[in-house]
Amino acid sequence: ADINAVNRFGNNPLMRACFKGHRKIVDLLIDSGANITATNRTGNSPLHFASYNGHAETLDSLLKRGCKVDSVNRNGETALMKAAARNHMRSIELLLEQGADPNLGNKRGLTASAKAEQNGHTEAVELLAKWGANRGEKDNGSRDTELSAESNRGTEEKKSFPSVLTDEERLSSGIDSESVLEFGEVSASTRVGPAKGLSSPAVPGTLEEELLKRCDQGRTYAVEALLQKGANIEATDGRGYTPLIVASARGSLQVVRILLERGANVNAQTMSRATAVMHAALQGHREVVKILMEAGADVGLRNKRGHTAWDIALRRGNRDIANLLGARGLSE
Repeated sequence: ADINAVNRFGNNPLMRACFKGHRKIVDLLIDSGANITATNRTGNSPLHFASYNGHAETLDSLLKRGCKVDSVNRNGETALMKAAARNHMRSIELLLEQGADPNLGNKRGLTASAKAEQNGHTEAVELLAKWGANRGEKDNGSRDTELSAESNRGTEEKKSFPSVLTDEERLSSGIDSESVLEFGEVSASTRVGPAKGLSSPAVPGTLEEELLKRCDQGRTYAVEALLQKGANIEATDGRGYTPLIVASARGSLQVVRILLERGANVNAQTMSRATAVMHAALQGHREVVKILMEAGADVGLRNKRGHTAWDIALRRGNRDIANLLGARGLSE
């Protein structure tokens, strides 16, 4: 059997073992010839997979065997950014000890510290600061550009606001394309316009389009300013994503709070009937799930695949969130 064989998403057995944190299997695969520098279709390496779920022992093994600590995926994301976004303290510390640069920025200009801060992980921010991390974003020239990589290549095409399940964001928002099959999101190629009951999609160049972008980036001050200027808090992109759904999917805790305080519909649904709490549960944003529930999120709602937020959390292995959702995630 080919030890480096990949599935249709480009994931090989080593990547899956790293994602699950099976260190002994990881060691066995590497000893048997698995390529530790291989990447999947979105540029995520075994190191990214291990960092995403905070498997420090697996990370240690990969680094000792020669994995480059600052390797980046197609979004410019490093393993340190993955660990910081999910508050995996031991993994953050290990990566820093092995020379990870805390001030690298991804294609959107977000550093590991910025990603930790937008998710409310103050402990991770403080740890990164001790290792010389600058607060906020890295000014790499991409901060005010379109979010898609195509814009950096000079394309004139305006793409619709990216959902958390686009190819470009696959690892940080669900690991691979299998999430789409499980979560039931509508792909760009099958968009047919706003679903019944949804607001009209945001028009390019408007306050609403800017609001959606800033919610995705977790920029609290910009979001507040846009709302004060009159941006429609229930505006949607082409797939029915509202600002609250976008912010919840990204795990931008402070932005979620602002939107809820301004009266955002906590139970708004996308064209595939996914809600903010479903997206937060999918990506492991426990604190976001908690405040959405406190704001009245209906965790018994089901998406087009018939899945509740509880189903999604459990399928993704986010058991702490599944426990938080509890029996309320199962409709009677």
